[in-house]
Amino acid sequence: MVVSAEKRYVIRKRLQPSHKDSNHLSFYQKFFGMLLVACLVFPTVSAKPTNPCKKTQYWIEKEDGTTECIDCQTCPPGQTASPECGNSKPLPSNTMGHCVACQLGRSFSNEHSTSVCTPCSYCAKDQVVIKNCSRQADIECGKRCYSKDRYYDASKGDCLKCSKCCNDDQDVEEDECKGKLGSQSSMICSFHSSVNRCNIKSTPKFVPQSTTESSQSLAPTTSISSHTVTTGANASGVTD
Repeated sequence: MVVSAEKRYVIRKRLQPSHKDSNHLSFYQKFFGMLLVACLVFPTVSAKPTNPCKKTQYWIEKEDGTTECIDCQTCPPGQTASPECGNSKPLPSNTMGHCVACQLGRSFSNEHSTSVCTPCSYCAKDQVVIKNCSRQADIECGKRCYSKDRYYDASKGDCLKCSKCCNDDQDVEEDECKGKLGSQSSMICSFHSSVNRCNIKSTPKFVPQSTTESSQSLAPTTSISSHTVTTGANASGVTD
Protein backbone atom coordinates (compact mmCIF):
# COMPACT_ATOMS: atom_id res chain seq x y z
CA MET A 1 0.00 0.00 0.00
CA VAL A 2 1.37 3.33 -1.02
CA VAL A 3 1.15 6.08 1.62
CA SER A 4 1.11 9.58 0.36
CA ALA A 5 3.57 12.16 1.57
CA GLU A 6 0.80 14.07 3.35
CA LYS A 7 -0.26 11.03 5.40
CA ARG A 8 3.34 10.26 6.34
CA TYR A 9 3.71 13.81 7.69
CA VAL A 10 0.54 13.48 9.81
CA ILE A 11 1.68 10.13 11.28
CA ARG A 12 5.14 11.49 12.08
CA LYS A 13 3.57 14.56 13.76
CA ARG A 14 1.42 12.38 16.00
CA LEU A 15 4.36 10.22 17.05
CA GLN A 16 6.46 13.21 18.10
CA PRO A 17 5.98 14.41 21.74
CA SER A 18 4.20 17.71 22.17
CA HIS A 19 5.95 20.85 23.45
CA LYS A 20 4.14 20.51 26.79
CA ASP A 21 5.27 16.90 27.24
CA SER A 22 8.85 17.80 26.41
CA ASN A 23 8.81 20.53 29.10
CA HIS A 24 7.67 18.03 31.74
CA LEU A 25 10.32 15.56 30.62
CA SER A 26 13.02 18.23 30.80
CA PHE A 27 11.91 19.25 34.32
CA TYR A 28 12.06 15.68 35.67
CA GLN A 29 15.44 15.10 34.07
CA LYS A 30 16.86 18.22 35.72
CA PHE A 31 15.29 17.41 39.11
CA PHE A 32 16.62 13.86 39.32
CA GLY A 33 19.98 15.01 37.97
CA MET A 34 20.31 17.57 40.77
CA LEU A 35 19.20 15.01 43.33
CA LEU A 36 21.88 12.58 42.15
CA VAL A 37 24.56 15.27 42.36
CA ALA A 38 23.46 16.22 45.89
CA CYS A 39 23.69 12.61 47.04
CA LEU A 40 27.21 12.31 45.64
CA VAL A 41 28.49 15.65 46.99
CA PHE A 42 26.82 15.55 50.43
CA PRO A 43 27.13 12.10 52.00
CA THR A 44 24.57 10.96 54.53
CA VAL A 45 25.30 12.41 58.00
CA SER A 46 25.07 9.83 60.73
CA ALA A 47 23.51 10.71 64.08
CA LYS A 48 25.99 12.06 66.63
CA PRO A 49 26.56 9.78 69.61
CA THR A 50 25.44 11.16 72.96
CA ASN A 51 27.68 11.36 76.01
CA PRO A 52 26.87 8.40 78.30
CA CYS A 53 29.04 9.72 81.15
CA LYS A 54 28.18 11.85 84.19
CA LYS A 55 29.04 15.52 84.48
CA THR A 56 31.81 14.59 86.91
CA GLN A 57 33.43 12.19 84.39
CA TYR A 58 35.52 12.34 81.24
CA TRP A 59 34.24 10.68 78.08
CA ILE A 60 37.30 8.84 76.73
CA GLU A 61 37.68 7.11 73.36
CA LYS A 62 40.02 4.11 73.51
CA GLU A 63 42.36 2.98 70.73
CA ASP A 64 40.02 0.19 69.62
CA GLY A 65 37.23 2.72 69.00
CA THR A 66 35.19 1.95 72.11
CA THR A 67 34.53 4.59 74.78
CA GLU A 68 34.68 4.62 78.56
CA CYS A 69 33.87 7.01 81.43
CA ILE A 70 36.64 8.07 83.82
CA ASP A 71 36.09 10.14 86.97
CA CYS A 72 37.51 13.65 86.85
CA GLN A 73 40.03 14.66 89.50
CA THR A 74 38.78 17.01 92.20
CA CYS A 75 40.46 20.40 92.55
CA PRO A 76 40.93 22.64 95.63
CA PRO A 77 39.26 26.06 96.03
CA GLY A 78 40.56 28.56 93.51
CA GLN A 79 41.16 25.90 90.84
CA THR A 80 39.21 23.92 88.25
CA ALA A 81 39.72 20.72 86.25
CA SER A 82 41.24 20.89 82.76
CA PRO A 83 39.94 19.63 80.40
CA GLU A 84 36.49 20.57 81.70
CA CYS A 85 34.46 17.68 83.09
CA GLY A 86 31.39 16.52 81.22
CA ASN A 87 32.97 17.02 77.78
CA SER A 88 30.52 16.74 74.86
CA LYS A 89 32.98 15.00 72.51
CA PRO A 90 35.14 11.93 73.26
CA LEU A 91 38.69 12.75 74.36
CA PRO A 92 41.77 10.78 73.25
CA SER A 93 42.76 7.85 75.44
CA ASN A 94 46.02 9.55 76.46
CA THR A 95 44.22 12.59 77.93
CA MET A 96 45.62 13.56 81.34
CA GLY A 97 43.41 15.79 83.48
CA HIS A 98 44.93 18.36 85.82
CA CYS A 99 43.91 21.38 87.91
CA VAL A 100 44.32 24.96 86.74
CA ALA A 101 43.77 28.25 88.60
CA CYS A 102 40.62 30.34 88.10
CA GLN A 103 41.06 33.66 86.30
CA LEU A 104 41.81 36.34 88.90
CA GLY A 105 39.08 38.99 89.00
CA ARG A 106 36.89 37.06 86.56
CA SER A 107 36.05 33.68 88.16
CA PHE A 108 36.32 31.85 91.45
CA SER A 109 35.83 28.45 93.12
CA ASN A 110 35.11 28.23 96.84
CA GLU A 111 34.94 24.45 97.27
CA HIS A 112 36.92 21.28 96.70
CA SER A 113 35.13 19.74 93.72
CA THR A 114 35.14 18.93 90.00
CA SER A 115 32.95 21.90 89.08
CA VAL A 116 34.17 24.73 86.87
CA CYS A 117 35.05 28.19 88.18
CA THR A 118 32.06 30.49 88.71
CA PRO A 119 32.05 33.95 87.05
CA CYS A 120 32.52 36.83 89.50
CA SER A 121 29.56 39.02 90.43
CA TYR A 122 29.73 42.83 90.41
CA CYS A 123 28.57 45.70 92.61
CA ALA A 124 26.27 48.50 91.49
CA LYS A 125 27.76 51.72 90.19
CA ASP A 126 29.08 53.86 93.09
CA GLN A 127 28.42 51.02 95.59
CA VAL A 128 31.09 50.42 98.21
CA VAL A 129 33.28 47.34 97.50
CA ILE A 130 34.34 45.60 100.71
CA LYS A 131 36.38 42.81 99.05
CA ASN A 132 37.29 42.29 95.41
CA CYS A 133 36.64 38.96 93.73
CA SER A 134 39.48 36.50 94.39
CA ARG A 135 40.13 33.00 93.05
CA GLN A 136 38.56 31.53 96.20
CA ALA A 137 35.64 33.92 96.88
CA ASP A 138 33.18 36.18 95.07
CA ILE A 139 33.15 39.98 95.36
CA GLU A 140 31.65 41.43 98.55
CA CYS A 141 29.56 44.62 98.22
CA GLY A 142 28.64 46.97 101.05
CA LYS A 143 25.20 48.47 101.59
CA ARG A 144 26.56 51.97 101.20
CA CYS A 145 27.58 54.32 98.38
CA TYR A 146 30.79 56.26 97.83
CA SER A 147 29.14 59.57 96.83
CA LYS A 148 28.19 62.01 99.57
CA ASP A 149 24.75 62.69 98.07
CA ARG A 150 23.69 59.07 97.39
CA TYR A 151 22.34 56.19 99.46
CA TYR A 152 22.05 52.44 98.80
CA ASP A 153 18.51 51.17 98.12
CA ALA A 154 18.39 47.46 98.95
CA SER A 155 15.07 46.92 97.15
CA LYS A 156 16.52 48.32 93.91
CA GLY A 157 20.07 47.05 94.43
CA ASP A 158 21.37 50.43 93.34
CA CYS A 159 22.72 53.76 94.60
CA LEU A 160 20.07 56.48 94.42
CA LYS A 161 20.32 60.22 94.93
CA CYS A 162 19.34 61.76 98.25
CA SER A 163 16.25 63.81 97.47
CA LYS A 164 14.38 66.82 98.76
CA CYS A 165 11.95 66.31 101.61
CA CYS A 166 8.40 67.56 101.00
CA ASN A 167 7.79 68.36 104.70
CA ASP A 168 4.60 66.36 104.91
CA ASP A 169 3.48 63.09 106.46
CA GLN A 170 4.69 61.08 103.46
CA ASP A 171 8.41 61.86 103.74
CA VAL A 172 10.73 58.82 103.97
CA GLU A 173 14.09 59.83 105.44
CA GLU A 174 17.19 57.76 104.64
CA ASP A 175 19.70 57.11 107.43
CA GLU A 176 22.66 57.12 105.02
CA CYS A 177 21.65 60.55 103.70
CA LYS A 178 21.20 61.87 107.26
CA GLY A 179 24.64 60.55 108.22
CA LYS A 180 26.31 62.19 105.22
CA LEU A 181 24.39 65.48 104.97
CA GLY A 182 23.18 65.98 108.55
CA SER A 183 19.71 65.49 110.00
CA GLN A 184 18.84 69.18 109.48
CA SER A 185 19.36 69.01 105.72
CA SER A 186 16.36 69.21 103.42
CA MET A 187 17.94 66.63 101.06
CA ILE A 188 17.79 63.50 103.20
CA CYS A 189 14.65 61.81 101.85
CA SER A 190 14.10 58.80 99.65
CA PHE A 191 14.36 59.44 95.92
CA HIS A 192 11.20 57.53 95.00
CA SER A 193 9.08 58.96 97.82
CA SER A 194 9.65 62.62 96.98
CA VAL A 195 10.62 63.11 93.35
CA ASN A 196 7.00 62.97 92.16
CA ARG A 197 5.38 64.88 95.04
CA CYS A 198 7.33 67.96 96.06
CA ASN A 199 7.00 69.79 92.74
CA ILE A 200 3.22 69.40 92.45
CA LYS A 201 1.57 72.84 92.90
CA SER A 202 -1.84 72.91 94.55
CA THR A 203 -4.49 75.09 92.86
CA PRO A 204 -6.91 77.12 95.09
CA LYS A 205 -10.42 75.77 95.14
CA PHE A 206 -13.28 78.03 93.87
CA VAL A 207 -15.78 78.79 96.64
CA PRO A 208 -19.11 80.04 95.21
CA GLN A 209 -20.96 82.87 97.08
CA SER A 210 -24.34 82.23 98.68
CA THR A 211 -27.57 82.97 96.74
CA THR A 212 -28.66 85.73 99.16
CA GLU A 213 -25.37 87.61 98.91
CA SER A 214 -25.39 87.29 95.15
CA SER A 215 -28.97 88.63 94.82
CA GLN A 216 -28.18 91.55 97.09
CA SER A 217 -25.10 92.45 95.17
CA LEU A 218 -27.01 92.30 91.89
CA ALA A 219 -30.14 94.35 93.07
CA PRO A 220 -30.43 97.96 91.61
CA THR A 221 -30.07 100.93 93.99
CA THR A 222 -33.06 103.35 94.27
CA SER A 223 -32.78 107.01 95.46
CA ILE A 224 -35.48 108.97 97.32
CA SER A 225 -35.99 112.67 96.40
CA SER A 226 -35.52 115.16 99.26
CA HIS A 227 -38.18 117.50 97.82
CA THR A 228 -41.77 117.39 99.30
CA VAL A 229 -44.74 118.04 97.01
CA THR A 230 -47.61 120.11 98.61
CA THR A 231 -51.03 119.58 97.14
CA GLY A 232 -53.64 122.40 97.00
CA ALA A 233 -51.08 125.23 96.98
CA ASN A 234 -49.61 127.08 94.06
CA ALA A 235 -46.09 128.18 93.73
CA SER A 236 -46.74 131.48 95.63
CA GLY A 237 -48.25 129.67 98.63
CA VAL A 238 -51.84 131.00 97.96
CA THR A 239 -54.70 128.62 98.48
CA ASP A 240 -57.21 128.28 95.67
